[in-house]
Amino acid sequence: MELTATDLGVQRDGRRLFSGLSLQVRAGEICVVLGPNGAGKSGLLLALAGWLAPSSGRVHLDGRPVLDWSPAARARRLAWQGGTSTADFGLRVHERLALAGGRRGPERHRRALATLELEGMEERRLEALSAGERQRVELAALSLREAPCWLLDEPTTHLDLRHQVRWIGQLRRERRAGRAMVVVLHDLPQAQALADYAVLLRGDGHCRWGPARDLLCTTTVSALYRTPIASHRDESGTARLAPRYEESQ
Repeated sequence: MELTATDLGVQRDGRRLFSGLSLQVRAGEICVVLGPNGAGKSGLLLALAGWLAPSSGRVHLDGRPVLDWSPAARARRLAWQGGTSTADFGLRVHERLALAGGRRGPERHRRALATLELEGMEERRLEALSAGERQRVELAALSLREAPCWLLDEPTTHLDLRHQVRWIGQLRRERRAGRAMVVVLHDLPQAQALADYAVLLRGDGHCRWGPARDLLCTTTVSALYRTPIASHRDESGTARLAPRYEESQ
């Protein structure tokens, strides 16, 4: 599995979000996308999925232009998680998972429910769920997909701390199993916990891609968000990034 972009540029509503972005994500790797609001993070995922035509450059999936794959073939290789839909069509939790999982079998569905702690909620209607519960259902649906590459747009939004930790752990297990992932995040500790590579979108058309160990540092991230970032050592001695709230005004 390999997803690549070469000199990629994206425009939306006549505004250049970024250009000249080249990246590569292979099986067992996670690329985290960071940047301020409106910088083009979701646009990047849409372009990688072949759902948004780039203004320049190209995207290849397993050596072929992404648009050369039929929609069905792309869907078997790329799984998308984005903002939750308000058009629920009266579905219950188990019906939503059945749509995602197809014929995966009851054991796979049971594991998906257990991973996001949704047991006992199978008969609840989606419109009756809180935002966090609905997010957990969508992530459980994603976990039923067999696609070797996942594109995730802020997957921990709406989740409480417990479920953020559980889902970050699940993503790390998926990486060890050989899944390739591109993940949009705003949380710096989560980004550091996951990233092999990082894309930085500044919001002014400029972008960078490279190893996370090189890009996720106080100087670079402070400049990216235009806010002070501090670094501290955790119990293992690893440097962790966090905003300096008292200095961010």
